[in-house]
Amino acid sequence: MSEIDGPGGPTNVTVVVLEDHEMVASALETVLDQDPRLRVVGTTSRIDDAVKVVAERSPTVVVTDLRLDGVEIADQLHRFTDACPEVRILVVTGWATERTLFDSLDHGAHGFIGKAQGLDELVDAVVRVAAGETVVAPPLLPALVRRTSQQGGRDRTNLTPRELEVLRLLAEGTGTRDMATHLAVSPNTIRNHVRAVLGKLGAGSRLEAVTIARRMDLIAPVEQ
Repeated sequence: MSEIDGPGGPTNVTVVVLEDHEMVASALETVLDQDPRLRVVGTTSRIDDAVKVVAERSPTVVVTDLRLDGVEIADQLHRFTDACPEVRILVVTGWATERTLFDSLDHGAHGFIGKAQGLDELVDAVVRVAAGETVVAPPLLPALVRRTSQQGGRDRTNLTPRELEVLRLLAEGTGTRDMATHLAVSPNTIRNHVRAVLGKLGAGSRLEAVTIARRMDLIAPVEQ
């Protein structure tokens, strides 16, 4: 479902909730559904099921815990954008540390907040992430600012790790089908990633995207 910007932020925001504690999942679903801007279209405790729902329903935002059955899933967040490149990911966790923040952002998260934050803050985070913002728990903002200043221009594009991987393959001259084989996804998923890369870099073609990326030091320059 598409988003429409209104005075209170984007509306018609569809949400999938991934949480393995039934009571917490029920509370999240209830509070999100109570906001007129939001509609929960799926709630599950298993990442495989969540990815399937994302692929089928193309939600605006996935709200996900970072640990399922005691196992961190930061390195699997890319599965949501593989299934639907336009989806936004908000991590809501009881383990809000600098390490888990950076692990989540590096694997495709667009927002990261702690479970200790209030329900109003959760709703606000979902709306802001849906609007294209990056939302981070206030106690961790200084750490994010430090890393951003150290990395300079690398963060300006907001490319996900998978999109950077596609960009590097573009620079190597890899075709769509070969990229799909290499990354174990469908050619259509690759085309979606390429469109996302071009959009974020403001490029009109694959060649222009590679040129811009080299200028921004996102990928290695051509050896002379």
